[in-house]
This record gives sequence, structure tokens and C-alpha cells, in this order.
Amino acid sequence: MIIGEAEFCQEFFDDVALSEEDVIGEVDQGWPMAQTMLVFERGGGVTDSAALEDSEGAFAPDLVALARRLGKDKDPTVRQLIGRAHVNDTVERLLRQRIVDVVSSGTVNGAGFAAYGKLGAGLFGSERARLGMQIGGGGAITWESGDAEAMSPAVDYLLGRIRAIAGGTNEMQRNAIGERVLDLPREPAVDVDKPFREIARNAGAASRSA
Repeated sequence: MIIGEAEFCQEFFDDVALSEEDVIGEVDQGWPMAQTMLVFERGGGVTDSAALEDSEGAFAPDLVALARRLGKDKDPTVRQLIGRAHVNDTVERLLRQRIVDVVSSGTVNGAGFAAYGKLGAGLFGSERARLGMQIGGGGAITWESGDAEAMSPAVDYLLGRIRAIAGGTNEMQRNAIGERVLDLPREPAVDVDKPFREIARNAGAASRSA
């Protein structure tokens, strides 16, 4: 990763045997199961109220601590930036709560509606990382060796695009919202109703001929 750590791997399972008891849901009905997984991945399946209220009332505590550590907590510009982060934090928390409430009602396409939360996280995450760098300035990119707290603004900035990409990009979330919530027409696709092996084979042939 860009921060020098490794969080990714490939796992291979050899000689795995599964029985009928291992089937989740109905046979040949895997897509509904995948959609349920997407609801949770996008944050629409959170039911723990503590997880939804973990930042309620807290005024961007990490950024406040950063400003105090650098002696900038009285700077009016810095205070405005912290206030902006607090507003964004509050909006994201209330958005997550709203999504959970609506998805739990069963009146909407859960995976599509939960995309609002994933999109919000992708947008707010990078914005918050930038705010940390604006507040910290040079003090956000230098620190004593081993000072994890001091290095966190720089690490957050380097990883600021994670939520906009991992688990489905912002563009994918917009597509999900457009097609599954707003009922907009789907983008043209040539791979509908084709097995993946055929799609992969055609894509390989196209790349070789290019």
C-alpha cells in the first residue's frame, strides 16, 4: 500500500467439498444473497445504535487535538475548517441512520438505497483528509519517529481515497442509485445474459487485437 503496509492477499482453497447444507438461500438464487451482502457492505445493514452514534456530539475530536498540538486552536481559519469537518461528520452520521431506517422498512431496494451511504463515505472521506492537511500544514507531514498520533493526518490523507474506491467506486454507487432507486435507464451493456467465461474470453481477444 502507499503507506508501506500490506492488507491484501489471495486465498486458494484446494479439495473443498460442500454439501447441500452449505447452500445459502435457494439454489440458482445467488443474486439476492449478493444484494443482501451489498446492503451490509454499503452500511445499510448496521443495526447497532452505538455504531451509528459513536461520534454524536463530538466536535471532530481528532482535528481539535491536531490543532491544539500545533498551537492553532485559536486560529479563526483553523476553527472554520474544524467546524466544516464537524458538519460533514454530522451529516454522514445522520445519513447512515436514515439509510438504516429506510432499508429496515423493506419499502426500497436495499442495495440501491444503501449506495447513498457508500457514496457519502467516499465523498466525505477524502474531504476530511484534506481538511486535516489544511489544518496541520507542515506539522501534519513531520513527526517524531514512532509518534502514531502525529503521523495520523498524513496517513489519513494518503488513504483518503479508499472509501471512494474499495467496495465499489463512487461512480458505481451513482449507477446503483440511478438505476435501482431513481429508475433511470441502464447504461448500454453488451454482456447482459452472457456467461462470465465468454465475457472474459472476448475481453482477452479484444486486448490482443488492440
